[in-house]
Amino acid sequence: RAFRGRQPLGSPELTKLSDKDLAFEISRRVSATGANPVDVRIQPRPQALAPHQFALRLSRYSEHVKQTVATRLLKEKLALRMVEAHEAFIGVRYDMLLWTREDAYWFAPLQLSRFTL
Repeated sequence: RAFRGRQPLGSPELTKLSDKDLAFEISRRVSATGANPVDVRIQPRPQALAPHQFALRLSRYSEHVKQTVATRLLKEKLALRMVEAHEAFIGVRYDMLLWTREDAYWFAPLQLSRFTL
């Protein structure tokens, strides 16, 4: 199940949903803002390790911090690949993408009209 025991801030009702229902609800809410959600995937956290070529540069950080940062970057890479695959499928490149963390908390409704290209 999603969140693996953590509670999503501001939306405790989401913890009661199955992964499939949660993906549907996220898509529904994104659509309500005027955006076009392409794919919402809820899956286990990917495991990544910090690359060895940066060992000296990252030496002051704990292994936990290194793994957390490497995993975050891996998630972004996987998401970018999904976007590129969808662009290739539809034959159009997106003008704008909104990247957000899965644990982000929005303090107000997202108004896409405030973003300009």
